[in-house]
Amino acid sequence: MTLIALSGCDYSKSENKDGFFYNTFAAPMDHLLHWLGSIFGDNYGLAIIAIVLIVRIIMLPFMLSQSKNGHLMRKKMSIVKPEMTKIQEKIKSANTQEEKMAANQEMMEKYKAYGMNPMKTMIGCLPLLVQMPVLYGLYVSLKWPSSGGLTDHAHFLWFNLTQPDIWITIIAGILYIIQ
Repeated sequence: MTLIALSGCDYSKSENKDGFFYNTFAAPMDHLLHWLGSIFGDNYGLAIIAIVLIVRIIMLPFMLSQSKNGHLMRKKMSIVKPEMTKIQEKIKSANTQEEKMAANQEMMEKYKAYGMNPMKTMIGCLPLLVQMPVLYGLYVSLKWPSSGGLTDHAHFLWFNLTQPDIWITIIAGILYIIQ
């Protein structure tokens, strides 16, 4: 949903650099990027790394909780799976709405008996939803940089920060898989 809402934002022209998403996420991220870049001696690559690390550290407790909950849920589900399979068969073979409702009620009772909450796993995407607008602001700051700073000091290691680079994409993908 967030991607669909953000996909209409084109900040390539200066007259478009206005609105809720730009003013709330992109402009503050651009200021933060310039500030960190100046702190790191105009090294905007280190500024980008610092921003990503800050976001990841802030989100770490949520991601650890999500991972722990997912692991516990998988363990509980493996224990209750045989019973749930029987209940699901009852739901499939139910002829009337009352039989389906009774089977669904039995399933909810099993969830409750084993301390399982299906809605708890729905909150698993919360860290991603929180990170998305922040990283979108960073993306806008890099894709359409304001004058000075990044446009003047665009080189980090072997690549230009204002141009797409397949090697950094490959490295990021490998690091993501390792993580």
